[in-house]
Amino acid sequence: MPTLRKDHRLIELPAAVLFDAAGTLIRLREPVGTTYVRHALGFGLSLGFSTELCERVDRSFGSAFSRHQPLWVPATSTPRIKELERKWWLQIVTETFQGIAEIRDFVGFFDSLYDLYSGAGAWALEPGSSEVLEQLQRRSVRAAVVSNFDSRLPVVLETLGIAQLISEIVFSSGTGAAKPDSEIFNLALQRLSVGPADCWHVGDSPCDDYEGATKAGIEPLLYDPSGQHGDSEWRTISHLEEILTRGLG
Repeated sequence: MPTLRKDHRLIELPAAVLFDAAGTLIRLREPVGTTYVRHALGFGLSLGFSTELCERVDRSFGSAFSRHQPLWVPATSTPRIKELERKWWLQIVTETFQGIAEIRDFVGFFDSLYDLYSGAGAWALEPGSSEVLEQLQRRSVRAAVVSNFDSRLPVVLETLGIAQLISEIVFSSGTGAAKPDSEIFNLALQRLSVGPADCWHVGDSPCDDYEGATKAGIEPLLYDPSGQHGDSEWRTISHLEEILTRGLG
């Protein structure tokens, strides 16, 4: 099994490592509220730009997002999946601005915003993500992404330059399951042809990632760059590079 030498001892790595996407391998370039307000200015936003407005929209987005179940639909045709994805996001964006501000050309705003989040314009790599993926590839450890995301995820990872370092990309839209459901983890294991005992999962959500992976029989690592969960019993890492050096000990 692939290993890494550190301080004269061998760190054993599994056959595969699964990663969450947003908040783990990739991150938003700026808060959602800030992006929404800046973008809406060009489509007839009824209020001017302000920090207070951005923060209010950000809180409203969080509330709207939490009211909806993770995006997943039973396996169907790709055009149908894309149609359902857009409807799901349209509802959330509509709810985000309700009671806060009006946008004269809301349809144009949404279409443009949806395209923005389809590539690198709204996303950036999390520090250390590409380096860790490269190291895993050199050591013949297969990497996969398991994410509650939609069908734009492969393009996002491609435009950010890490898709070629990832063996499989499993996203909830169209798979019929979303984290923390074990089914989405099992699908990734099937595609990688590895068992749960030969795999780790790294993600930033205690529920979706840590508990979800645990239920699937996969060893979890909670990515916690802010140290929010440092006093918990969970196995945490504050930098992605720790995957290569600390293992599960």
